Amino acid sequence: MSAWNRTHAEKMTFANIHIDHIKPLARMTDAASLAALCHFSNLQPLLADDNERKSDHWSAADDSHWEAHIRGNETFRGIYWPVACRPLHAAGVEWAALHMLARVALADLGAPDGSSVV
Repeated sequence: MSAWNRTHAEKMTFANIHIDHIKPLARMTDAASLAALCHFSNLQPLLADDNERKSDHWSAADDSHWEAHIRGNETFRGIYWPVACRPLHAAGVEWAALHMLARVALADLGAPDGSSVV
C-alpha cells in the first residue's frame, strides 16, 4: 500500500481496500492450483471499486505472466492488472495510457501477446 500511496492521488487505507487474489480463485483447476492461488504471493491490495471491476477476469496472457513472474514469487510487490480487464482508472494516474504503453513495451521486447503489467 505504501508504494501505491507514494505515486497515486487516491490513497489506499485499510478502510478502502480489498485483498485481491491476483489470479482469481475461479481459475482453480485442482487441489494443487488451490494451494498456489491461496499463497500470499497471489494476494495484493486493490481499491475496493477496482477489485469489483476486476472480478474474475483472466486470460491466457495473464496466466503466462502470472506463471513466469508472480506465482510463488515472495518478492513480488507490484499491483497486477489483468490484460482481460478494461484499463484500470485510478485517480491521479492515466491508467489507460500506462496500460497501452506497457502493451507496446512488451511487444517491443518480443512478447507476442502484448501482455501487460500495471
